[in-house]
Amino acid sequence: MRTAIPLVTSVLHPTDFSRASERAFAYALAIALLRQTELTILNVGKESKDDIAWSRFPPVRETLERWNLLEPGSERSAVFDELNVEVRKLAVRVLRKADCPVLAVPDGKYRTAD
Repeated sequence: MRTAIPLVTSVLHPTDFSRASERAFAYALAIALLRQTELTILNVGKESKDDIAWSRFPPVRETLERWNLLEPGSERSAVFDELNVEVRKLAVRVLRKADCPVLAVPDGKYRTAD
């Protein structure tokens, strides 16, 4: 009996920019490549989207170039155009702590990092 492959329509990778998170990123990117789907890299913390140093995290294109899936110096659009993977970097700023987990995203205020 064959087991059906679960339908994966997107991959979410939460990151705190730690070493362990870098390893998990490689798996998340590999799954997104395998399923040719969207990969969202999410950071939740005290910094706003514009203040996050995404350079602390492995760049997607450089990782794909290192894996020999993209030519060195590829355009940003090559990730989607050649590999059919859309990458979003999203930062959510923690406004204050609550007694229970809460995420509030006001209408029209949802933005992704470039």
